[in-house]
Amino acid sequence: MGIGDEDCMHAATIVEKQGQVQMRSVPAGVVAGALVGDVCGVVMGVAHEMEIVWDELVDAFLNRDPDIVYFLDRGTGEVFSVPDDYDDEAFWQEIDANEEQFLQIPGFDYDLDRLLLHEFIRSLPDIPLKGILERTFAGRSSYGKMEDILSFYPDELEAYNALRDEMLNTRIRSWLEEHDIYSPGDRY
Repeated sequence: MGIGDEDCMHAATIVEKQGQVQMRSVPAGVVAGALVGDVCGVVMGVAHEMEIVWDELVDAFLNRDPDIVYFLDRGTGEVFSVPDDYDDEAFWQEIDANEEQFLQIPGFDYDLDRLLLHEFIRSLPDIPLKGILERTFAGRSSYGKMEDILSFYPDELEAYNALRDEMLNTRIRSWLEEHDIYSPGDRY
């Protein structure tokens, strides 16, 4: 059984270290860490190292501005943004022609954020706080934003932020895996 062009996919490894992610490009013929020979014209054993700054990736996923588009350059590991109405036809043609190299990073997910908020409120044991947050969530409260209310409850605020960070990290890791960029702890 041979490996066809559709199997010639980019694989990479990321390593989180002190706020940075290192990404190693691995030839398409690498399976479970073992080289399988010359595949798709790639000389085996060649690896290109690059870094993705984790904080920049997080900022891209937290982007709430629909007029800004973020990309990850798989060739360099650079995260960059441009206005969605950027008036440079050559730039957009290069992005379109190299969509495997330039991955558009999804922005903030409002539905997922609301689901997280709903689950957090349901998990609260504090009945008065739970009632306040339920009214705020439903839009029937004059107490302000969720973070403003939780600022008076530091333990709950810390728990909410930890849950939110974990959700965001899981979303980013899932997106990276969808594009064949794997954490070294993951097994093929």
